[in-house]
Amino acid sequence: MSNPNIPNISPNITLTRDDVVNLLMSSIAMEELGLAHIINAEGEKIQFALGTLQGASGPPATLQEVLEVNKSTQAMLDTIFRQEMMLDSKLKTATNIPTLRGPTGPAGPTGAPGGVISINGQTGVVTLDASNGVMPFMREQSTSSLDDYKDPGIYSSDSDSSTGPTDGSSPPGVAHPQVWTLYVSRVGDFVQQLYISNPALFYRSSQNGGAAWGNWVPIGQQGPTGPTGSGATGPTGTTGATGATGATGVTGATGATGATGATGAAGATGATGATGATGPTGATGVTGPTGATGADGSVFTGNNLFIARNTASNIAANTAIPFTGPATINGTGISYSGGLFSLDGNKMYLISYFLEYTNTATTEITSSITDMGISSTINGSEARSQAPDTTGIPHVSVSKSIIYNTSSGPTDICLTLDNSANVTEFTTISILELGSLSP
Repeated sequence: MSNPNIPNISPNITLTRDDVVNLLMSSIAMEELGLAHIINAEGEKIQFALGTLQGASGPPATLQEVLEVNKSTQAMLDTIFRQEMMLDSKLKTATNIPTLRGPTGPAGPTGAPGGVISINGQTGVVTLDASNGVMPFMREQSTSSLDDYKDPGIYSSDSDSSTGPTDGSSPPGVAHPQVWTLYVSRVGDFVQQLYISNPALFYRSSQNGGAAWGNWVPIGQQGPTGPTGSGATGPTGTTGATGATGATGVTGATGATGATGATGAAGATGATGATGATGPTGATGVTGPTGATGADGSVFTGNNLFIARNTASNIAANTAIPFTGPATINGTGISYSGGLFSLDGNKMYLISYFLEYTNTATTEITSSITDMGISSTINGSEARSQAPDTTGIPHVSVSKSIIYNTSSGPTDICLTLDNSANVTEFTTISILELGSLSP
């Protein structure tokens, strides 16, 4: 469908009333044709989604995709329906425009004369142009060639952000070539141009209607500085009074420390005293019993772990609290998976936890570390919170640190609560292997 065209558009539009009505009808018809194309496109979109469009192939659409296409088509049809209502109103209005013109009415009374009687002594219809002494003013592009301005008038650049005439037609040495005003007068083929700039005005002319121009001539530019006069130098004046003493200058930096003097000669060594007599050797004592073998001294190994929850969630009573944050694990003696911490056997560990949760129960809540191998709470690992007070603030935090010795085999432990609570993301636990136990 091509773009609509309105005929007979020129500086003087000569459309009749009948032509205007016909153009309105044509515009309505063109809009209806455009809506018909849109409706046809929506139908082809549905055919493509259902796989019934000829010449199109592809994987079958899912039910969700078909529903999305149906929703999109419904929205487009709603828009078309509203446009149809507007076109219907437009059509009714256009058809009600009367096209038959009645007879010309009688001429009205002549109006009172205007305030202007004559212009430059001329009466009646006066055309203001250069022949009447009126210079037209026009805005031109800053990059326009000044050679093209041959008709009388005043021309000025339209911007101060461009580069000025690009063909070199502006006067040389102008500070701002993009900002210019040009006065042009013409008598026959003799054309004169006056260019206003800073720091001078420039003038040039053409005797063949602007086909060739003379050079720009500066007007009023400052001349060069004259030579220095040759008069005799006057006598030297008397010496002025001595000025006041200036302020004391800043103290200079301390000089470098001098070299250390030479070390004096060492004094004479005194005489060695006489050696005393050696005492008698005592009898050898009885050998005591051998002490028990001490524990292995390899403490503070490189096996350690630190992990945080990072998210808050409700935890049921007597359930391992999961830790969702990234774990920092060094060594191979400690690991974590699914809320359980696995420890090597026959080891000594320092276990510390910080637990923050919301206690909405009416009783105290106790947190502890459970040894899953024996399904029992590790003694000393309990930390108890108070029940909510009368102010209704249930947010509590507890912490605990213990030293725990594992049994001979690998041991799994976990952090639990004896009542359900919302455990926050600030809960953390750290485990440090202190060393091995003696077998």
